[in-house]
Amino acid sequence: MQFRPPAFPWIITGLIGALSLHGLAWFFSRAFAMDTAEAFYETQRQVILALFWMVSAIALWSMRPPKNRLTALFHIMACAFVVCLLGSAVAFFNWMVAQNVAFAPGNLLLFSGYALLMMLGQLFLALPSATLLQQIILSPERPKAG
Repeated sequence: MQFRPPAFPWIITGLIGALSLHGLAWFFSRAFAMDTAEAFYETQRQVILALFWMVSAIALWSMRPPKNRLTALFHIMACAFVVCLLGSAVAFFNWMVAQNVAFAPGNLLLFSGYALLMMLGQLFLALPSATLLQQIILSPERPKAG
């Protein structure tokens, strides 16, 4: 696999397309669960977080291009997992400070169960935009003439 030539316009196009799809997926999934105003703010937050894992995957590809599309998708999902994991850790410490909750094994276990379910949902919602991103940015390597 390689970046589509010229790489920069395709990277920008891929980011815009994938972030738009990610935002739509988040907005509609959250609009069913809560009111539209809160869904809009949650969507904005998730699109900004998605930008981090998308740029991280592109940086990985620039260092070492993936061998195939499945590997590229794995790279993106791994970057999304890292961002989800870091976000869960920040949310846990924020919960401890904001709610004055003691750091106890029971609280950690309870929050970990909730965080795991949230991370699975976030990764599920990231899958369509991750697929679109690698489809737009990457192309199969062309055989060299000669």
